[in-house]
Amino acid sequence: MALLAEHLLKPLPADKQIETGPFLEAVSHLPPFF
Repeated sequence: MALLAEHLLKPLPADKQIETGPFLEAVSHLPPFF
């Protein structure tokens, strides 16, 4: 969860296109808190 919070707080890396899939999949399992 801490790593996920860091992903949300820090700017996305240059290879965000590669991590978007797994990231969105992980976020979809969490309750929406945005």
